[in-house]
Amino acid sequence: MAKRAVVLAGGGSRGAYQIGVWKALRQLGITYDIVTGSSVGALNGALMVQDDFDAGLKLWENISSQDVMTDILTEENLDPLDAPTVWRTFIMDVLEKGGCDITPLENTLRRLLDEPRFRSSPIEYALVTVEYPTLKPLELTKEQIPQGQVCDYLLASSACFPAFKPKEINGTKYLDGGYHDNLPVNLAQKLGAEEIIAVDLQSIGVMRKPKLPPGQITMIRSHWNLGPFILFDATYARRNIALGYLDGQKAFGKLSGWKYAFLPEDCQQNAQQLLPVFLTTMVDARKQNLTLVNTLESMLYRNILKAFSLLEIEEENVTLGRVLLLLAEYAGEIFRIEPTVVYPFSDFHEQLLAQFQKVRKDADFSFQGWSSIPKIIDELKQHDRMFIAAYLYEQLKELFTKDGKPRNLLLFVPAFPEELLAAFYLLLLERRYVSYQWPALF
Repeated sequence: MAKRAVVLAGGGSRGAYQIGVWKALRQLGITYDIVTGSSVGALNGALMVQDDFDAGLKLWENISSQDVMTDILTEENLDPLDAPTVWRTFIMDVLEKGGCDITPLENTLRRLLDEPRFRSSPIEYALVTVEYPTLKPLELTKEQIPQGQVCDYLLASSACFPAFKPKEINGTKYLDGGYHDNLPVNLAQKLGAEEIIAVDLQSIGVMRKPKLPPGQITMIRSHWNLGPFILFDATYARRNIALGYLDGQKAFGKLSGWKYAFLPEDCQQNAQQLLPVFLTTMVDARKQNLTLVNTLESMLYRNILKAFSLLEIEEENVTLGRVLLLLAEYAGEIFRIEPTVVYPFSDFHEQLLAQFQKVRKDADFSFQGWSSIPKIIDELKQHDRMFIAAYLYEQLKELFTKDGKPRNLLLFVPAFPEELLAAFYLLLLERRYVSYQWPALF
């Protein structure tokens, strides 16, 4: 039987996301023979080896910066996702104090790690760290880590210099494993892994090209911002745990979606319901302006293919159902639908349309004095994405109005491709829910 490895990337506070993936693996009954990790991935990996999920979950659900470092980045007057403020405060503190005192993290590790239990586990383990100042990489299995020094080497793998001071062990200083390999897939292969589940936190660090074929690697990463990696905050840790859990479920086909999570059967039903609306909509649009609609469809489809390429989906696997799902997710993101729950499409659409109603009700689309498309585009860029999508919805709707005079939508595609796709999805929803009529909004 092929050996399966879980590979955990470094990424500081974003490590909460890996706990969510671990939760999904447990619920799905997916086991593993090997764990490798760098930095926070090495720390979470050690808990996975000793099978201490409850302790890991409790730690991350209640974490604060004071649990990791002393006198750096207190949460007072800081918005955890206000990256510029976080970085400015952090850098000033680091420069003034010469790096963080991570005694709280060390105390937490020594409390959580059960070294005899860790070593007796049948699950193989290896971490990455780097000698300082030579930057010589060091990849250590648990058998190669000296007795009584597992915590020391975990701290060495997590010494994110210059934010954290180098970790000294037996007279040698060590830095964060991300300086050599922030997602040690190849290390797992060296240990005999033939199937890999890699959890990437999209943080700073060296990323080495995997030597295994792509088909043997299941890559799990978030399509959402997981926050500044140096700010530890329980609220955002819980959010990231939820995102990791849903992405873990999606990676193995139990849920569908990229940014959002839906039941696969619900996605199929939604596509079946919207398919006749889509086809009728395109026929009606072409009756009004065949050339414009054909050109617009071609331009948008190129953007759709580009989006699927980024999702690593080949063109031949792009189905209409997946296109409709992609459009729904663009609309959800733009209209700020919460991504941490599993949605029936009825609930998703209800929230989406409620947000759209609110924006459309308060928006002024008269644009008096706007004499050209470039000027309109410049002005639209001063508004948020919800306003832009609502404006483009109005322009799309003009395609279906006899003697309607929509502005040249083709010029909006390069500036607002996602907003235009979201607007088109809203148009499909309106036609679905009002039986292809155009009354007052919904």
